[in-house]
Amino acid sequence: MSGSNNSGSNTSKMAVPQAKEAMNRFKQEVASEIGVPLKEGYNGDLTSAQAGSIGGEMVKKMIMKQEEQVKKQLAGSKKQLPASKKQLAASKDNLPQDQKRLHIHGVM
Repeated sequence: MSGSNNSGSNTSKMAVPQAKEAMNRFKQEVASEIGVPLKEGYNGDLTSAQAGSIGGEMVKKMIMKQEEQVKKQLAGSKKQLPASKKQLAASKDNLPQDQKRLHIHGVM
């Protein structure tokens, strides 16, 4: 690819620069968990499979964490939903007349 140069130096920019150290710790933790000998600095002696397994496992863990957060958010939002059709019907009764017509016709 023209215009990109990643020869040994970390040229990638993080969206949140303060997160860089946390991501480095996370990378070290994952490498240790899966038995890849990642060290500080240059790691050109790692195979592409080893390096790829670190990144793959990091992505897997981040996706799992995000799924847990979404699950918690959904569980919290279900508590806020009307408990019954009667409650939903009662809430429609409190709408202005023009909005009631939209509900009747299935628009809202």
